[in-house]
Amino acid sequence: MVLGTRHRELATYKKHNWALQAEALRAAIKEDLAAGLTPVACVATCGTTSSCAFDPIPEIASVCKEHNLWLHIDAAYGGAYACLDALSDKFAGLEDVDSFCVNCHKKLLCPFDLAALYVADRRPILHALSLQPEYLRNPASASGAVIDFEHWQMPLGRRFRALKLWFVMRRFGKKKIRQHLSDGCR
Repeated sequence: MVLGTRHRELATYKKHNWALQAEALRAAIKEDLAAGLTPVACVATCGTTSSCAFDPIPEIASVCKEHNLWLHIDAAYGGAYACLDALSDKFAGLEDVDSFCVNCHKKLLCPFDLAALYVADRRPILHALSLQPEYLRNPASASGAVIDFEHWQMPLGRRFRALKLWFVMRRFGKKKIRQHLSDGCR
């Protein structure tokens, strides 16, 4: 059980380079629905650390859309490479996912520990994690003029991990980061 939900790991097969197949996902959803369960999310991969598998995201996204499932992409290791045009085929379908996470300390020159989470729509996360006591309310936040990042994770007091990534991006810029990743591919 994860957060009071049933966690299901679908079998992946060597013949598919450890990638999740859409038909296996569809069959698991059908089985869960028949058992009276309500699937809510799917975690697919674009370069997960254990195998560097790349799942067929367009096909998986289609199944998730059919069943109104949140589609999260674990791109812990490989996600940094999404910025390289030469590897764009590996990341096809990202426009159809709900969230995408990259561990910046794995290939983006950041010290441990920092993960970047990209979301298609921030409202579900803000709705689930926001804490708005009276002393945190202000006109700028209420109007949407500012983005209150304190609502993007559970604890109210947080370390400012994003500053590490900001320093790397300011120091190296897009061109040098891409060059670093290209060198790693070679």
